[in-house]
Amino acid sequence: MKTIAVVNQKGGQGKSILVCQLAFFLALAKNKRVAVIDADEQGSISTTLRKYVAEGNYAHTFFGAKPIEVQGDGMLVPFVSNDVEMRKVEKMDDELQLDANKRLLLPPIVQNLKNRLADISGAFDWCLIDTPGSNSKVPNAALIAADFVLVPSVIDPYSLPVVVKVLQRVWNVKKHLNPKLELIGVLPNQFKASDKEMGKHLSQLLAMYKDHVLPTAISNRASMPLAADNGIPIWKVPQTAAREATKEVRAAFELIGTKVGGF
Repeated sequence: MKTIAVVNQKGGQGKSILVCQLAFFLALAKNKRVAVIDADEQGSISTTLRKYVAEGNYAHTFFGAKPIEVQGDGMLVPFVSNDVEMRKVEKMDDELQLDANKRLLLPPIVQNLKNRLADISGAFDWCLIDTPGSNSKVPNAALIAADFVLVPSVIDPYSLPVVVKVLQRVWNVKKHLNPKLELIGVLPNQFKASDKEMGKHLSQLLAMYKDHVLPTAISNRASMPLAADNGIPIWKVPQTAAREATKEVRAAFELIGTKVGGF
C-alpha cells in the first residue's frame, strides 16, 4: 500500500473534493482498493463518501495504540471523521525525543499512525489522507508517515505565500524525519483561465517553483461541488458542462499517477 497525504495549511483550497474524486478515480476507474482517512474534523469527505461508510471505520483510530480491523470489503473504504475525537488527537504529544543512544524517538501521534497504516497495508493498494487546513499535529504526522504529498492550491495573493511555507515544511520533513516522502507537486485548483490576476500569480509561482508545480490545473467549475454534494464521481454528473471537468480531472490524475510510479 502506498499513502498520499493531501496537505495545505490554508483552508478553502479544495482538498476534500479533490481527495474524493481521486478516490473514485482509483477505485472505479483503476480498479484499486482505496482507503480514505478523513483526518479533518470538519468531516467533508465523510459526508461525500457517506454511501461507502461501514460502521466502525473511524479516522481517529489511526492515531491510537489499538490495532485496526477494517470493516467492510468494498473497493473504496472511508475512515470517517469524528470531530470530538479528532480534536483529542490534536492535543496528543508531538514532541520529538532522543533515546539513550541518541536515536530519534517519534511521538505517539506519529508512531501510532505509522503502525496503524501498517495494520491495513495488506488490504489496500492506496491510502489517501485528507488533512485539516492548518499547520497542526495531524497534517504534520501525516507528512511523516506518508509516501507522497500532494499540495492543492488556489492561485491568489493570499494562498501563494502559504504554498511557499507548505513546500518548506515538506522539504524539512523529508530531510529530517521521513526521507521516503516524495512531493507530487502543487496542483493549481479552482483555477480560472480567463482571470488575468490568477494568470499573473501562477506565473509568479512558476518563476519560483517551476519544477514543483504540476503542469495542469483543475478549473473552478460548478460540477465539482455538485459531484461532492451527491457523493458521485465527476464523470457521473449529468450536466453537459461536467464533460470538460471530467477530462480535466482525469488528465490531472493520470499525471499524478506518473509522479507516483503508476496507478
